[in-house]
Amino acid sequence: MSSTKNEQAGSVTILKDLSEREQALESEIEVLEEQVEEIRVAKRAIERIYGTSDASSVEPGSLAGMTIAQASEQVLRLAGHEVQSAELWKMLQRGGITTSSTNPTNNLNANLGARDMFERGSGGGWLLSDEIRLTNDLWENRS
Repeated sequence: MSSTKNEQAGSVTILKDLSEREQALESEIEVLEEQVEEIRVAKRAIERIYGTSDASSVEPGSLAGMTIAQASEQVLRLAGHEVQSAELWKMLQRGGITTSSTNPTNNLNANLGARDMFERGSGGGWLLSDEIRLTNDLWENRS
């Protein structure tokens, strides 16, 4: 019978140790989550200041349900600078935009070229028109 008591005492000790490790890990997770959020905030600030044309900056599925023009406006606003058509299409795809076109880049170019809110940059990529950028800047810098 004493071996059963020893086994129970041993399992109680093991459970106590596991609980302590679990609590320690949960504390570490909280710290890591705070650090991840700080990194995300810093990344967003840098992207607002310097722009980005990295497709990974678009959250998967975040553009689903938008038109190509609506999604392109959002992506170009996030980028803050000229984005080439092929890279813009990659960003749109990552965001959940689809097309049945056999040449999605040409479709994108035709779609954006037909709208005043988009213009071609000096490098041949796409930008929001000056009027749209000015409106955005005024909105973001309001008192």
